Amino acid sequence: MALVTPIFSVVVATYNRGPLIEATLSSIALQSVEDVEVLIASDGPAAPGLSSTVSHFGDRFRLVETACRSGSQFSPNNHAWSIARGRFIAYLGHDDIWLPGHLAALSDSFTQRPDADFGASGCLYFGPPGSGSASTWVTGLFDPDDRRIPLTHFFPPSSIAHRRDLPDDMRWPDAFQTRRPVDSQFMLTAAQRGCLFTSTRTITVLKFNSALRYLSYLSPDDDEQRAALALIAHPVRLAETMKSAVADAASSGNYMTTLHPSERDRKPGEATRIHARVRGIDTPAIEALDGPTWVPLGDDPRALDWHGLERDTEHSWRWSGPNPRPRLLIPFTHTGPVRVSLHLEAVATADVRDSLSVLVNRRRTPIFVSQSRDAAGTIVGFDATLRSDRPSVLELRMNRTVPAAEFNPGSTDPRRLGLCLTGICLDPT
Repeated sequence: MALVTPIFSVVVATYNRGPLIEATLSSIALQSVEDVEVLIASDGPAAPGLSSTVSHFGDRFRLVETACRSGSQFSPNNHAWSIARGRFIAYLGHDDIWLPGHLAALSDSFTQRPDADFGASGCLYFGPPGSGSASTWVTGLFDPDDRRIPLTHFFPPSSIAHRRDLPDDMRWPDAFQTRRPVDSQFMLTAAQRGCLFTSTRTITVLKFNSALRYLSYLSPDDDEQRAALALIAHPVRLAETMKSAVADAASSGNYMTTLHPSERDRKPGEATRIHARVRGIDTPAIEALDGPTWVPLGDDPRALDWHGLERDTEHSWRWSGPNPRPRLLIPFTHTGPVRVSLHLEAVATADVRDSLSVLVNRRRTPIFVSQSRDAAGTIVGFDATLRSDRPSVLELRMNRTVPAAEFNPGSTDPRRLGLCLTGICLDPT
């Protein structure tokens, strides 16, 4: 029998995640607080496999859908809010993980501060595996008596909960009408309206930000989420991992330094559109490949996979990094095999070069390595079968990325680098 007024309504906004949401939902099922309802709110019609995945978790978990896709979490969040029954609404990103005591910690914080409108728990942001200690952040830990913190610091939705009975005009804003990211604007508006925020002062959220993972929606996986879920079953290892991650964040200056982005020089909806391109939600239309073709390197944002485009008078290039598993978008299709040639000007170190492997649409493919005609660079070649319905994704896997000073002594370049790409050639075979 359904609970009349559960303590929490948990809202999980989702789009195109399908069965890969299972690890995230499992982290909800493991919560020590059981007096909850869980609303998995699909932005538009549910992705294949989502309904059966949700039903596996029992009656407390319910799939709801918005009438049409909005392109942002604001619509499914508001829809779930409108039908929620809990005293508090807690959010969880569809690719994030809660530790088992998350909801209990939030409940305790609201009990200690009954006048609070919002609660936030500590959150560990993780960049892609292997991207270095500078790609770890901590947020959500603060003194509840410091009213300035919510006005400046950003807490991701996975770390917050709020009273369900907030005024109707404080619902999630339309992401295409705001100059900031919609989650930042939602929380900042609440703080500016005088809502009281409290903190659990403990880390209970593991966040795997899709905006830091290039093409994460176009070529999704749940490897990190499943690894985190497995770690929860081993408390000692979990504590050691979290202690190390917090130390990384502190040493990199990333401890409680995540601020609300500025809206200056931003157009309404610009942040949402940029994130959609980075995540691979918004991609160019695929073109038929009818002969040898060069894929432009582009200077578009590519999260932590690629540094920006660089050029001199003769050519241009992009270094990969800090992610040692950078991805490339291939917006072409062909009915037969395609020979792909990656032209590299340099690779950071010999061991990085020797560790290189390639996945095409998540499938490993044999590669061959040769010198370019002028012997000034390297060509990595392989055969690929391109998708017919959407762009293909190449994933270049290396054992690590390298601080620039490691292979270029005396360099003041602060970046971690992998390989230097100068061109991508596609040739139907």
